[in-house]
Amino acid sequence: MTLVELMVAASIMGILMAAVGSALVVAAKATPSDTSPERLTVRSNSLVQEIARELSQATAISSASEKGITFTVRDRTGDAAAETITYAWSGVAGEALTRTFNGSTVKIAADVTNFQLGFTTGTRSTKTTSAAVEGAEQVLFACYDVTSGGSLDFSLNGSSLAVQVIRPVFPANATSWRISRANLYIKRDGSALSSARLQIYKADQVTGALSGSVLGSVGRSELSFGTTYSWQPYSFGAMSLAPTDAAGIVVSISALSINLVGGLATFTLGSSASAGMILHTSNTLAEDGVSVLFTTNGGSSWDILWDNAIAIEVFGYITATGTSTSSVQTVDQVDITLAVTNANTCRTTAVVLPRPAYAAALPTPP
Repeated sequence: MTLVELMVAASIMGILMAAVGSALVVAAKATPSDTSPERLTVRSNSLVQEIARELSQATAISSASEKGITFTVRDRTGDAAAETITYAWSGVAGEALTRTFNGSTVKIAADVTNFQLGFTTGTRSTKTTSAAVEGAEQVLFACYDVTSGGSLDFSLNGSSLAVQVIRPVFPANATSWRISRANLYIKRDGSALSSARLQIYKADQVTGALSGSVLGSVGRSELSFGTTYSWQPYSFGAMSLAPTDAAGIVVSISALSINLVGGLATFTLGSSASAGMILHTSNTLAEDGVSVLFTTNGGSSWDILWDNAIAIEVFGYITATGTSTSSVQTVDQVDITLAVTNANTCRTTAVVLPRPAYAAALPTPP
């Protein structure tokens, strides 16, 4: 290769290198830098979209204003506890927008010139359950049929007794109930030698079987009764039955104690008396689940009359929880505005699907 040829080749190579270098310079100038308005705008837009995504999952909001919000979302860390997130800006141009996650704070946007939140609210009804309160006294069970009918009368003596099983209907929010008093349609039979006693036991809702210890026991001397039928009052002290319990009202002429042997309810009776009381019963009460149990051997065997009832009026109280309905303000939507130095302002809207309740006043969308 001659010197002339070498010089020509070097010149051509120089021209080519200059052209390539110029192309590289032009391409480099065409690509935006990290601080260019375009890059800053893209970052701002991605950031408001991320804020909107998190706000759309907010289950509760503890504080909210035009410049910041603190809210909770469901567990993300696997500890079965809700996560707390805060977005906040001081309102001073040039300062950073921060995100706090469970107490750890980081800057997510620098040189912020505007960060603004606006809220669209709605309402929804909420029910609140109050503590259980005992209601007014009411009739829990009654049979007022006192039509004359000797075949329906039941004589009480030292070995016989009758049980009226009652199954009141309770509201769904009932927590307990009790019998306060009863009026019994009864008369004296012969000489006044004993007392007419009412005792209350818990009873099975289905079978009527009695169980547990006596809940209430009141005796009245036969001397206070006449030889003709009349309504006689009995009052009881404190007791408590569950809404799933029935009650057995035992009528006898003496004090009783219940014995449970192999699931069979029998009674230990007081002293026998040749004369006793006569109890009026009715077969005109056609109400499902009402039953009268009669025994003349202390409970070793029973006669059960379904849909029959003793002529009796039973009063009591029902304890139930209360409910109240009120309207609460909900956060349904959040409008987000973000602007940083040298970037276009970015806006988006987050639809908050859980609609958390928030009582305080909120700034409206800009």
